[in-house]
Amino acid sequence: FGLGILLSSFLKEGGSIYYFYMTFGVIGGFGNNNDDLLCAGNKEDIQSYVEQIVKEAGTIILEAGENLGVEEKSSQHDLVTMYDKKVQEYLFNQLSREFPHASFLGEEGLESKGDGNGLFIIDPIDGTTNFVKGFRISVISVGYAEAGTMKYGVIYNPFSGELFSAEKGCGAFLNGKPIHVNEDAMEHAVICFGAAPYDPEKWDYTFSTARKVMEKCVDVRRLGSAAYDLVSVACGRAGAFFECKLRPWDYAAGLLIVEEAGGTVSDLDGKKITEIDRPSSMLAGNPKCYPEMLKIVKGLNKESTISVEGTVRLRESRNLKQA
Repeated sequence: FGLGILLSSFLKEGGSIYYFYMTFGVIGGFGNNNDDLLCAGNKEDIQSYVEQIVKEAGTIILEAGENLGVEEKSSQHDLVTMYDKKVQEYLFNQLSREFPHASFLGEEGLESKGDGNGLFIIDPIDGTTNFVKGFRISVISVGYAEAGTMKYGVIYNPFSGELFSAEKGCGAFLNGKPIHVNEDAMEHAVICFGAAPYDPEKWDYTFSTARKVMEKCVDVRRLGSAAYDLVSVACGRAGAFFECKLRPWDYAAGLLIVEEAGGTVSDLDGKKITEIDRPSSMLAGNPKCYPEMLKIVKGLNKESTISVEGTVRLRESRNLKQA
């Protein structure tokens, strides 16, 4: 308790949490590249620090002016704003200072290799189009992995003030209160899905599957943020979520939060996602919805025909027939 008060005072004076541990001699400070970050020093203080930094980054989003500096990246579906870049820069500067041995991977071109086993995976604004259009479903996602295993994740919606977090083996939380997936069967559940907007070749698959899912559930939702979809499953708002292709920053933190909330996460073939620094399809759900959803989406992302209301063929195959 005394250490926590000392830490709080130290931070208020502008001190670094890394140097706090070095100064006051806490064994296993953040700078030890041989230790799991969350096992170093005072674990609760480290988690609190990461959450504090994410909340501070959220103020950058909330204070955005009318000129967002919107640019197109790969297409009109793939937007970036000056605030995506500002938030990522802030998170990287703060976290890399406190965890100097960690590596970093972020959506806006961030790739920094450290000499330790830890990896931070950052999406500065997941739901950039929502942010641009004022939908207020845009979140900051920060995941931390050790040796390829997710250890900690935090997802924060600055517009609602909701902060979702999880530590491996310790459960999932919303603003400090435990959360759990719901127990809804498909016929009583809302199912979220993502449209893989950067991958047009997957659109037919996605919406055909959403049509099939709609027949079996209460309703479907397309919220525009995979990270938010995942925490919606974790806290019991939705029964399941699927998307044909996600990047690591879209899903890293959310994957852990769902699992720690009692849900199941895999790719669309039902295989566990083991390479968290690579793109992947994703299916997440509660114990009742997940197996039913898997029957519908299994094999969806393969470059072959799939069964969704009969045979849905690759767009390329159809074009060849028309040629």
